[in-house]
Order: sequence, then structure tokens, then C-alpha cells
Amino acid sequence: MNTYLHVGTAELSPLLFRNVTAGYSQKPFGGLWLTKWNKDEVYNPWVSYLSEHPHLLFFKDIWDGQSIPCCLINLQDQSHILEIKDDSDLAFLNQHYTPDEEINWSLLSQQFAGIDFSFHNISSNPELGNLLKDFCLDSTILFNLSCIAYYQSGKIIPQGIYGEGCFEDYTFAIDAEKKVISPLPNDYLFLVQNINGFIKDILHQKLITSLTFEQKSKIYQEIATKVENYFQDQIAFLAQEHHVSEIKLTRTLIENALI
Repeated sequence: MNTYLHVGTAELSPLLFRNVTAGYSQKPFGGLWLTKWNKDEVYNPWVSYLSEHPHLLFFKDIWDGQSIPCCLINLQDQSHILEIKDDSDLAFLNQHYTPDEEINWSLLSQQFAGIDFSFHNISSNPELGNLLKDFCLDSTILFNLSCIAYYQSGKIIPQGIYGEGCFEDYTFAIDAEKKVISPLPNDYLFLVQNINGFIKDILHQKLITSLTFEQKSKIYQEIATKVENYFQDQIAFLAQEHHVSEIKLTRTLIENALI
């Protein structure tokens, strides 16, 4: 069973999971981003990158100056992860999932539970380099949460902090309790259906049939205001009932509906 580290939250909720779609770059928007975990090593490539670029932590508001929330994730053994670890894998990705030189993340998410990028045996092939130009570290992206067997909450404790919040070293504190992710509750599914229909009506009135990522970003605030006004009580109740952030829940509902 493979184990991975996720940085940014110690609790996983299916209510806050963002579906996968194309983003500004070759990286997708949404999904759950992970790095492989080796219990025999303190070093983790993503945490070490954050130690030198702490503005990313402050931008996401996930570091209080004391610790950074994280969790260890164990996938089910039969999880179908597309592995990109050499030029032949990259060529396969390019041939089947990159129309117009852009990775088709929606199609990938329908056929795989996730994708894993490992750069050790990938050459600097100029014909395929465009696919990886926006990735700088080995990464795994989960397209859904159903492939997770269990997870453990934890925190990263930075040490030797200097400059603008950079840190020289870090340790991990991982809880022993193994947690499973509950299925989506019916009240959430009902609200999703209503919000999706509500947003479709708004887009229909604007004669909009499809949206690019940039257009979604531009129209987001207008849509968010209308959704918040119309569904405020239902969203607030759902957030309180399932112990999630009302702001994050609202944003997730709208972003998923705009895909």
C-alpha cells in the first residue's frame, strides 16, 4: 500500500474536494496534490520546496508560525494511478490525452484515480517537454477521494526559521488514529443539484454555453454573490452540520458547478 503526504490540511472532507479540470497552465485545477512518503526519511521534496518559498504557505493561510497542517494518505491497493516515470510514459500521455498540446485532465480523471509524475528517468525531450514545463517536483494528483483507504492527521513543525519565514529544517508529528472518508451525505448531493441548476440558468440567461478557465475566474464573483444570497441558509447549515468551513464549502460548490 503506497503512502503519500498532503500539505495544507489535517482533515479531509469530500464536501471540500474540487473536481479536476484544466487550469491556467499544464497543471490542473482541483484534485488532491500529494508527494510520496518514505517513513525512513525526514526529507520530503514538497516540504523542502515550501521551506524555501514560504510565501506559498502564507498565501494559502496554512501556517500560523508554529506548525503546518498535513496528513498521511494510504491508497487502496487496487487504485488505478497513471504513472509517468520515463519517456515512454510521457509519450503515452501525449498521444492519448493531449489534444491541442494541452493535457485533457477531465478525460484522465474519468479513466484513472490519479496521476504520478516522477522525473528521475525522464529526459529533456523537446517534443514532450511542454507537458512538464509547469511541474518542478515529483507529484501525485488524486482525481477523487474514493481510492483512499485511510488517512492520518498530522503537522509539520518548522525549525530554524529565518528571513521572510523560510526554515532550515522540519519534523513531522503524525497521529496514530487511522481515519476513513465518509460518503457524501444526501443533503450535500441535493444542494449540489440545486446549485448546479441555479448556475446553469444564470449562464443560459447570459447565452453562455461553455467557459474557459479564465472566463470562469472572471465570472466567479458575480456567480458567488448570487449563490450566497439564494442558498445562504442551506450552505450555513450544511457547513455547521459537517464541521467544514462555510467559505470553503461555498467556493467548492461554485467551482465544481462551473466545470
